[in-house]
Amino acid sequence: MNVIEIEGLLKRFGKKEALRGVSLSVPEGHIYGFLGPNGAGKTTTIKILLGLLKKDEGSVKLFGEEVKFPDTGKNGRIGFVPETFSLYGYMEGWEILRFNGALYGKNVMRNIEKLQRIFNLPLGDKISVYSMGMKKLLSFYIAFSTEPDLLVLDEPTDGLDPLVRKKLLSFIVDYVAERGTTVFFSSHVLSEVEKVADTIGILKEGRIVLQGDLDLIKENSGEITFRADKNVPVSAEPIENGIYRYVAFGNKDKIIEKLKRSGCTILSEEPVPFEEIFMHCMEEKYESTAQKGI
Repeated sequence: MNVIEIEGLLKRFGKKEALRGVSLSVPEGHIYGFLGPNGAGKTTTIKILLGLLKKDEGSVKLFGEEVKFPDTGKNGRIGFVPETFSLYGYMEGWEILRFNGALYGKNVMRNIEKLQRIFNLPLGDKISVYSMGMKKLLSFYIAFSTEPDLLVLDEPTDGLDPLVRKKLLSFIVDYVAERGTTVFFSSHVLSEVEKVADTIGILKEGRIVLQGDLDLIKENSGEITFRADKNVPVSAEPIENGIYRYVAFGNKDKIIEKLKRSGCTILSEEPVPFEEIFMHCMEEKYESTAQKGI
């Protein structure tokens, strides 16, 4: 079952098209890394998904049901860590966790013991004395405490130091493995998404330009060195007489097939780092492989 299904999502702010036909799906128990630079439309997509913002066109489904604005009824099954947040500073950490649990009708205390053993937040202190990183961690406590079926994390590690980031990412992976929770993870930090996500979508200027199984995308990307005696069927970099280099991004198998059909000889294949794949997608001339029809 797909926990999230988005098809042809459009959103305009005045004349500006923030989302231009976004389509994606997230199966149950998967971690979907939603990547893109600042301003690409990631937070806008999340707000529409949670029923906090009205879409202009398209279909958005959660747990098989269409999301309607301003209906947030399905959010009882969702743990949400927003990019920016506001917490009641006059409350202690324990108080806001109990308050949140009462809203959901759950005893949240037993659910945060594992988090507390790892991070040991001073839950007896007023939130007003918390650092930004401590407040961010508390927002994770709130999101995880109700045992959600779906975690939506919008730039979740901003404000956290490197050690806490590492521990938190490990906790997310372990949590999903233990409970089968689905995670929608929005970030512009490539290394973090690469560590935890099994599926990714790259958003550029309101469009998905590349998405799929992360391991398959990396496996199907690489630097190809080949010999061509006559015509060169792709735009490749010449190395020496009759030998060329071509870097494929997400379509290596199709490129190799095309080269072989044209009589070229494949000399070597080398992997490319995920960062290079992402940066290629950000290039002005880049089109998705689906648009190219290679």
